[in-house]
Amino acid sequence: MNKIEQLIQNLCPNGVEFKELQTICNLKAGDRIIKSMMSNDFQYPVYGGGTEPTGYYNKFNFKNAVTISRAGSAGFVGFQEREFWATDVCFVATQKDGVIIKFVFYFLKNHQNELQKHLYGGSMPKLNKSYLWNLKIPVPPIEVQNEIVRILDTFTELEKELEKELEKRRAQYSFYRDKLLSFEELKKRSRGGAIRYMSLGGVCEKINKVSWKNIDSLALSRNDGMNADCHALTSSSLAMTREYKYIDLSSVSRKNRKITDIQFIDKNSAPSRAQQIVIKDDVLFATTRPALHRFCIINDEFDESICSTGFCVLRTNKQIVLPKWIFYCISTQKCLDFVRHNEQGTSYPSISDSEFKKFKIPIPPLEVQNEIVRILDTFDALVNDISIGLPAEIEGRRKQYEYYREKLLSFKECEYA
Repeated sequence: MNKIEQLIQNLCPNGVEFKELQTICNLKAGDRIIKSMMSNDFQYPVYGGGTEPTGYYNKFNFKNAVTISRAGSAGFVGFQEREFWATDVCFVATQKDGVIIKFVFYFLKNHQNELQKHLYGGSMPKLNKSYLWNLKIPVPPIEVQNEIVRILDTFTELEKELEKELEKRRAQYSFYRDKLLSFEELKKRSRGGAIRYMSLGGVCEKINKVSWKNIDSLALSRNDGMNADCHALTSSSLAMTREYKYIDLSSVSRKNRKITDIQFIDKNSAPSRAQQIVIKDDVLFATTRPALHRFCIINDEFDESICSTGFCVLRTNKQIVLPKWIFYCISTQKCLDFVRHNEQGTSYPSISDSEFKKFKIPIPPLEVQNEIVRILDTFDALVNDISIGLPAEIEGRRKQYEYYREKLLSFKECEYA
């Protein structure tokens, strides 16, 4: 019998009491501040409706607390040990006597998927406050809570160490990628051949928006090289009743540049920004908040999906440039610097498609592009593919952690006469 089993056997053999969250924690929403009040020069991170800080502020209103996003990434659960500022789009749970707040965090994190099912509202879903306030949580003795927190903290630290090592490798990969794409390296690999610089607009097709009103009669050119050999998506394959995969900005992971979360939409449920049909090998770059550097390449799984107008769709002329070449060129620091310099707006920065397509990339011969893409694909897999290397180890550790978290936080409710 391990320590946790012994504690449960000695202290709560007949189960534990379940109590509403509002009775065991101090629960409230944060306090509203506006973007202009924040600065990267300030000390305290600001948490709102997202999964990461939205900025920094010169004051704090909480520390050692659980954060639950009430809008945006509604239902997302985080834990902040140090001082931070919570905005009004964030619920905060702090400790009362009889409960360890980190134990509450682990329970809520384990329950996160359920929280995300209890949303209301249309275009900007919000977490149901009543559901959260009345959510029943097991409250074992403090000794049991402490031991569970200790075990889960250990798993968390092991995962953090692996993540740090992976970040080091990603930094090495980024350095090597930028070096391979430099003019000097391309000149050397081209053996004296000419290296042209062309704008993205000069090597990519113009993408027409689609209208759900006339989608039955739409014919989409599937031109794989700006030549006459193309085929069309006919009206039967784009029926008004058909469901489409919809790729929104939040669908694309900034860590591994993969599409991780999509919705299915039809004519009746399509958001207003669902106006671009994408095909295999299209490259998407998010022009809304472009400094977040969110981009991906469309694979077979998402061929003929619909994406948000918040993406610039880059469909290449394959006689000049490979899609993967575009993908790697826009992943560089040079591209990030370009969008930061040319984005417009402060509270909701963006860059227009036409402005983004002015970004110039080197165009070596196709055989050189193929050679460098092959090298970069290998490096990219080592830092992003969850089936090999460190990403696979992290994924395995995460699944192990989630398994034990589920086991450790499953309690029998005690019965009272």
